[in-house]
Amino acid sequence: MNRRDFLQGAAVASAGLGLSVHQAFGGEVATVSDLRLLTAGWKAARAAGRVLLVLVVPEDDAERYWRGDAWGEALTYGGERMHVLLGQVDVVCARPASVAALLPATATGDEAWAWLIDPSSVPPRFARFDGVWGPATVERGWDHDDGEDWEARVQRRAKEEIAASDARVRPFVEDFEAAAAALLVPLSRLDAVQRARLARSGDRLLHGRLPGASWTSSTGCGSHPDVPDNDMGYGFACGMGYVPQHSERFLQFLVSWAPEL
Repeated sequence: MNRRDFLQGAAVASAGLGLSVHQAFGGEVATVSDLRLLTAGWKAARAAGRVLLVLVVPEDDAERYWRGDAWGEALTYGGERMHVLLGQVDVVCARPASVAALLPATATGDEAWAWLIDPSSVPPRFARFDGVWGPATVERGWDHDDGEDWEARVQRRAKEEIAASDARVRPFVEDFEAAAAALLVPLSRLDAVQRARLARSGDRLLHGRLPGASWTSSTGCGSHPDVPDNDMGYGFACGMGYVPQHSERFLQFLVSWAPEL
């Protein structure tokens, strides 16, 4: 199931280190440079004494969508451990070339999933994260050939999908915490008050827009951005699409693309 049908027919192009980001939601088009976003995020994190988490936007379209799905699910369902880690960082999304423009040591020739950077240290300390994401839930038919009750089938599948999501998210979050150990304080070293405070701070990243990305949702019949002012109007439910609940929300990396005229 392609959850981003609204991107079909779009022309993807980038120029130089400053990737042009075009967003067309509600008829409004905005353009921004990911290098500019990264530079602003770097300065803000340094001023606040925080670590900058850079989610790397892959050059390949399919990989970009795949990682957006993974990050969306991991950040949303990563639980207290992930939220505590998020409470210690500022986040920005950028291409590998833009990251390397500010921090040449990251130009490794392959695409990391993310970089954690302490811009206040001289030279900047940084850590690489390479995510390993388990297989997506296998979509199966909704037929009744085996005689199973419809409601029972729905409940069974929901439990299976939650278990499959947990099997993907849990090791992903553990690997992320391990990669960030040199820069972030792990859950085990915090008391209850500190954990609660950081978790609340991390929760802010799960709402609204991240620099270079937008939280987006789909239930199988098209996609829509999760923004307060989003007015999608009325539409028809196709009745054909299906997306597991834990995979409904994902990060839409805002790369250069031309909306259909």
